[in-house]
Amino acid sequence: IQSSPPSYADYTVGVASGLDTADFDFGNFYSPAGAYHVQAGWNLLSLPVSMSDPVADSVYPNALSSISLYDSAYHPVDTIPNGKGYWVKFPSAKNILLQGNERTLDTVEVVEGWNLIGALSVPVGVGAIAQQPGSIVVSKFFGYRNGSYQAVDPDSSLVPHDGYWVKCSGAGDLILDGTLSMRSNPYVWVGKMYVGGVQCDSEFFSPPDTRALLEGTGIEVNDVLVEGYYVCAACGCPDYAAMHYALIGRDDLAEAGALGFTPADPPVTRD
Repeated sequence: IQSSPPSYADYTVGVASGLDTADFDFGNFYSPAGAYHVQAGWNLLSLPVSMSDPVADSVYPNALSSISLYDSAYHPVDTIPNGKGYWVKFPSAKNILLQGNERTLDTVEVVEGWNLIGALSVPVGVGAIAQQPGSIVVSKFFGYRNGSYQAVDPDSSLVPHDGYWVKCSGAGDLILDGTLSMRSNPYVWVGKMYVGGVQCDSEFFSPPDTRALLEGTGIEVNDVLVEGYYVCAACGCPDYAAMHYALIGRDDLAEAGALGFTPADPPVTRD
């Protein structure tokens, strides 16, 4: 059974009386513009948009933990600031709807040692991050995905909604300018999470064709990638859950966003 509710909200599915639904897997394919994927368990995130009242309980109503920032030590906050990375735990993987004003420029204060910083509404190339004073960054930027830290390649980007560790030799500012990355690179990776039914012998879920979906609306697709397949714990057969990526022109971001694709660097890129 597949459903596509008309909005980002709870919904119900009716089935025939007497039908055994014990092994049914209900998938929600709705992923509007402004939807960001989170994983089950701990996530290292940052607020990608500017909100008028970013109260933690409203931004992440289903979180299992408080929002934990790091300033020489961890501490919980009730209101989420922009420019900061933070930890938050979720019971399951899902898409989170975050709406607000776009952030394409920010100056992030850093101190000597390790800092937990946030990203913008658009990808920011690591090479485009200005440092004041110069050369204070003495480590790579580290994100957190699939239960482990991952270093960001110098030729890659900080992506929206992710938080990052970075070590500095002293106090200063990091200037994140998303418009520089937009001008220097006309293409951007976007991604969308798809969750489907269990692929048993008696029921096979056909994953969406990302290229056909986007090109059907007039978006030129330069490349596609798919990351991650989960396994059904009950019988060991594949339970489809994967992130679909596409490399498109920046001018097509709005059209892709209407289909639920948001800027996101894939874990592996092609030359």
